[in-house]
Amino acid sequence: MNNIILEIQDLNVVIQEAEKEILRNINIEIFEGECFGIIGGSGSGKSVLLNSIINSLKEPLKMKSGKVLFNHQNLLEISENELMSTIRGKKIASIYPNPHWRLNPIEPVGKQIKDLYLSHFKDNIGDADKKIVDLLRKVGIPDPEKRYHAYPYELSGGMAQRIIVALALICEPNLLLADEPTGGLDATIQIQVFNLMLDIIQKTKRSTIIASRDIGLIAHLCQRMCVLSNGSIVEYGDVHEIISNPIHPFTVKLINIAKSNYKNRKKNDFREKMINSFKEYEKLILKSNLENNKNHFIEINQNHFVGRALINELIVN
Repeated sequence: MNNIILEIQDLNVVIQEAEKEILRNINIEIFEGECFGIIGGSGSGKSVLLNSIINSLKEPLKMKSGKVLFNHQNLLEISENELMSTIRGKKIASIYPNPHWRLNPIEPVGKQIKDLYLSHFKDNIGDADKKIVDLLRKVGIPDPEKRYHAYPYELSGGMAQRIIVALALICEPNLLLADEPTGGLDATIQIQVFNLMLDIIQKTKRSTIIASRDIGLIAHLCQRMCVLSNGSIVEYGDVHEIISNPIHPFTVKLINIAKSNYKNRKKNDFREKMINSFKEYEKLILKSNLENNKNHFIEINQNHFVGRALINELIVN
């Protein structure tokens, strides 16, 4: 097994004043060279989780507790200046949806990439232009020498998203955070961006976290995944194990929607599936002290875990 590059420990995020929980008891390990997926619906906390990793939460959100260890360094304990100069964009880079919202509309895209690159590597100014043009070519920008001088409004949505990917890759980060990388794009462009992400992951072997509502995207790109619902991880493990044998009802629902047959299922199918899945674990579960055990998950097998709260509910009811 490769070394752990990122470890999130007992992360809790709340809304200030109200102390409403947005993320609760998040624990994730990311290995070097791994592509890890976070699947969940709108409002589940996916984007908040990615922003928490680089300690860039905006008010009214605040970190209540936990650690984010990147190469054993707790990113929640270092200053904003150090994060800006040594981590964000350099060692950990982000790919966002809606690229035209992210790019400066009054600057050529090449200059925007160059400014980011030189903010971290000032001594490389002589090689910057060539490096950027080469990168634009690698991410599929046609006529990169010309597009270097293009403004965002001159680019299609798919082309602009490739610029966002180039911005993320220019400093050769150790970890990529991709938040809905195909979001806001039409179906044809989504396929192009998907193929680009697949190419990047396969060729660079760079550690990547992808957050998405699209379980198909996660299934094709990631080795492991977690399912996020209302700010909690309800299931995690090997991608193919979870998709072939989903346990939590939210996971089952996501997969059924992806298969386009969710509407044809009976209302009680979720509960029946869960109870049948847990029969062989009933003795283990009943012997466990569920309330006092600090482990929030039950092991289905060595590559598949489900939230303990769900099992509590099944036993009680």
